[in-house]
Amino acid sequence: MKHYHKLFMIAAMMLAASCGEDVVYELPDGDKYSHLYMPQAVDCPSTSRLFMINEEQTLHCSAFYSGYDAPREINVKFEIRPELVAQYNEANNTSYEAMPEGSWKMEETSALIPKGGCTTELLDITINTFGHIEPFTEYMLPVVMTSEDIRISEELSTLYYVISAAYEPGNVPSTVVSEEIGDALEIFSFNDRCLIARNSEGMVFRYGYDPETRTFGSPLTLHSDWNTSLVKMLAKGPGNSIQVCNMYDTWISYEWSEDATPPVPEYAGYKSVITGGTWVFKNIVPNCPSGLLAVMAADNSLNLYKLSSDGHALSGTAATTGFNYGQYTQLFYYGNDLLAIDNNGNLWQHTAKSDGSFSSNPIQVGSGWEDFTHVIPFGTDLLARTKDGKLHRYDFDLRGFWALK
Repeated sequence: MKHYHKLFMIAAMMLAASCGEDVVYELPDGDKYSHLYMPQAVDCPSTSRLFMINEEQTLHCSAFYSGYDAPREINVKFEIRPELVAQYNEANNTSYEAMPEGSWKMEETSALIPKGGCTTELLDITINTFGHIEPFTEYMLPVVMTSEDIRISEELSTLYYVISAAYEPGNVPSTVVSEEIGDALEIFSFNDRCLIARNSEGMVFRYGYDPETRTFGSPLTLHSDWNTSLVKMLAKGPGNSIQVCNMYDTWISYEWSEDATPPVPEYAGYKSVITGGTWVFKNIVPNCPSGLLAVMAADNSLNLYKLSSDGHALSGTAATTGFNYGQYTQLFYYGNDLLAIDNNGNLWQHTAKSDGSFSSNPIQVGSGWEDFTHVIPFGTDLLARTKDGKLHRYDFDLRGFWALK
């Protein structure tokens, strides 16, 4: 009992002393439990999206002391080391390019953590994109931190910035590749050799593509009577096939030539019935990958059907992707992913999963797309038709943000 009474008295005396003045307790050998690191290096690599503008843009770096307070002044140095990009690529199986000379500068390379502090000030790294780097190419800029005053975290002593640049909002370049695309129910690429378009009067047109000029020619009539009372929906199928949902809600398939040059089969000349009976859905998703048919169901989910190797028959039951795709005004495949445009003109990406379904957490990859009646993938480009019939080509790349306004 006397032992506990003595401990209580000692504790009371210590508390009384602390009320009168600050008590600083230094852990013996405290440096063993503290170190210096770069907080920006926690994300490795650290991604930075910039714009292609003729102005300087700024990144930052700093150092942080992991102890409670720095026991003394800590001098820190920073150095940009482009030669480390090759080592990083080899170790991580990546292919980043080093930021070219002249595209970056770092005027202040030294900083100080004062005694009792825990961090340096932010140091600026100035980046010049316009005239120095290519848009959408991923570049790497390694920044190495050193200090002779305290132990450094080896894992967090190098900051790897991955830098890519998109076009400035409202200054996204495009090229007019046709001025003759009339009003259409559907417009789609046929093997990236031409465009197929059908209007409300049942006229089906072919717009030939010139790969040298990357433009489209005048329309050539393929059908004149494929109106909606006969053909409810028209879409590109696998290979050289064209798929039609007819008046009976039966999905049938036609075989065309590789570049859709005439003559093409008449309505009665279909090759096979993909599915018979009543097969009701809202619409088909354009630009489906080969061997796949994606349709939007009545509840705005997607039903994904596998097709036979020749694309003329269903193979197996549908897989359903449960997401409200009806919120979009346009929806189409871009590679294996889905791109979608909402009522506000925002462009969204639903990334593909390994089972062929899609992420239910879309990523915004653009804005200002609301003025186009149709957006069509053509190779890796996006073609966009305005209400006046002009067709614009965008050299599209998902690594950038496409803000048209």
